[in-house]
Amino acid sequence: IQTGLSMEQLKAQHQEIADHQKKVQNLQDQAKTLNDQNNDMQAQVKTVTKNLKDIYEATTGRQAVDKDGNDLSPLEMAKGITRANRAAQDDKEKAEQAKATADQERQIAEQQKAQQEQQLATQRQQLKVLQDQLDEANNQLKRRKQQRIKNAQKEIAQNELTDGNNQSINVTEDNV
Repeated sequence: IQTGLSMEQLKAQHQEIADHQKKVQNLQDQAKTLNDQNNDMQAQVKTVTKNLKDIYEATTGRQAVDKDGNDLSPLEMAKGITRANRAAQDDKEKAEQAKATADQERQIAEQQKAQQEQQLATQRQQLKVLQDQLDEANNQLKRRKQQRIKNAQKEIAQNELTDGNNQSINVTEDNV
């Protein structure tokens, strides 16, 4: 029986069909792999976007939505995070500058306090010297009064002087 195709031709066609089916299967496997990879990538993008949204909200203190309530794009969130970080850096620099200024003012105040304490100590020392001089002058005055009283009593006794009632004169600090 003659079919119009030789056995070899039939074998070659079967081989060609089998090769073609292998290629189709390989392409289907590749398409499935690519589809799985795409799904994995979409899941990763979703996770990264959620993390970015969380970071945006934590950094800015605002929800990651626009004025119409739609989610911000990753680029808009990244820009918002960058702005918030710059503002935080500016605030940090201002705080550091304010701290440096406060430290400098505190140091100046401490120096002024030390100078005032030194001046106060000097004034106290001067006051003590003046008090000592005053005490010495008072002591000298008392000694002179005592000496004058002694001298007056000695003179009264030597000259036997009396007051108007013929009483002996008693010399005190009040009447010396």
